[in-house]
Amino acid sequence: MGERGERRFEAGAGAATGEVGAEAEAEAEGEERGQAAVGLRLRLLWFGCAGFLALVGVGASAYGFAAGASAAIPTLLVGIVLSVLLGAVTYLLGTGRARWRVLIDERNNELEFQALHDSLTGLPNRALIMDRIDQLLARNRRAGTVGAALYIDIDDFKIVNDSLGHETGDRLLVAVAARLSSTLRGADTIGRMGGDEFVVLIDGSEPMVAPELVAERLLDVMQEPFELDGSLTSLHANTSIGIAVGDRATGGELLRDADIALYKAKGEGKNRYEFFHPKMQSEIGRRIRLEFDLRSALAGDQFRLVYLPIYSLDDLSVVGVEALLRWVHPVEGLLGPDEFIPILEQTGQIREVGLWVLQQACTQMAVWHSRGDTLNLSVNVSGRQLDDDRIIEHIRHALQTSGLPPSALIVEVTEGALMRDEGAAACRMRAIKDLGVSVAVDDFGTGYASLAYLRQFPIDCIKIDKSFTSAIAASPESLTLIRTLVQLGKDLGLKTLAEGVETLGEMDVLRADRVNEAQGYLFAQPLDPEMFESHLLRPVRPTHIAPPDGG
Repeated sequence: MGERGERRFEAGAGAATGEVGAEAEAEAEGEERGQAAVGLRLRLLWFGCAGFLALVGVGASAYGFAAGASAAIPTLLVGIVLSVLLGAVTYLLGTGRARWRVLIDERNNELEFQALHDSLTGLPNRALIMDRIDQLLARNRRAGTVGAALYIDIDDFKIVNDSLGHETGDRLLVAVAARLSSTLRGADTIGRMGGDEFVVLIDGSEPMVAPELVAERLLDVMQEPFELDGSLTSLHANTSIGIAVGDRATGGELLRDADIALYKAKGEGKNRYEFFHPKMQSEIGRRIRLEFDLRSALAGDQFRLVYLPIYSLDDLSVVGVEALLRWVHPVEGLLGPDEFIPILEQTGQIREVGLWVLQQACTQMAVWHSRGDTLNLSVNVSGRQLDDDRIIEHIRHALQTSGLPPSALIVEVTEGALMRDEGAAACRMRAIKDLGVSVAVDDFGTGYASLAYLRQFPIDCIKIDKSFTSAIAASPESLTLIRTLVQLGKDLGLKTLAEGVETLGEMDVLRADRVNEAQGYLFAQPLDPEMFESHLLRPVRPTHIAPPDGG
């Protein structure tokens, strides 16, 4: 759903079906009139020929009678010839009319197919899918079974169109349609709703496969790259899927609920599926309101930055801060990043807001540097920002206008941002490094990257995700991963930083395993600039935590 906003499926489908029906009816009426005109002309031609031949036959007979018996044989021959000609004309007129009927029927079938199928992929279009959903619901009511609708959307398809052109985008849609179709059972139906959206209908009156199994199979087959003719590189096309199960009053309602679940899947990180739940309607309504309000949030000076301290585990001194974004909503008050950052990412506003964060954070840190507090500043850069070559110039401009030394800035990117386009991401990261800025991989261990991938990116720090930090006590696997990352950091000359440290036990384990730095609520919560200055710039060590031995 996203930029599409709320759909009016039922009304839209009804209008589409009405337009198709009116068009088909008008064309059928026109062809019937044409067929009648052709039939009239054929009948007139036949009667004209028959009349002409009859006159000739009468004339020949009269001539033979007048000429006597000597002319009987030629007259008979003339009559035979005329009869053959009459039969031939009758046959030709009859077969010609049948041929016209066949051509008209073929044209009718062609127009009907065009009206109900997508011209690019050949799949059923919205009008036919809506009809099929109504039929599916009716069959399942009679059989006492339950069907399902899967609403499928290609993640970030706009990037393909913008970067490779609409022709390549069309070829990708055709390839996606073929791959999805080949994965389904014969009893299931797939159609294209328009753009990069597809719908799969699972008929409960047939031996039914669980919708989540179908969704998982579709997600799996989409992981394989697409080799398109005319494209120099392989394309990856991840998908998000919304699932609605059960009976509804209309097909439009079932499709609406599947689309709401799709919107939820995209909001939760994409490349996944979600089942519809009634509470999603209120959640989606709020999300749409927030999306609308975000359009004016930057101009309305509603964003604020807070700073999360970063501590050295050697002596528990503050060595840096991470700038974090908050939104002071005019009605709902202070909102955390999980409530609006995904919306900014989805709408593309993250580029503009991310630039504002970079500029504001560099300016604030430059002020602290001027007072003698030379800390490092970590700023998050989104995947959409990293996709744009202008990110290098944005960083350079923020450093120059603020006066912050490049060595004091650390740009944080997630694994997912790196994997969107590995070659381009590595190139831009090298350009960022050339500015004198450091690079950290955020939330490491939660995304796509393997440890081998780290070698191709010019990074300086690995940030261990808080899910592994919080599981240290209960999960031996998490502790093993942390130790592996620490060793990898030593081998590659990388710093390691643990996120989300909340207990003394977690800190002790991290310190024992020689993790370099940490951040989390054990040490301090995110603070606004004034609170940070008064609480942490003097003294620099959290007073409720004992220093290391000898510290």
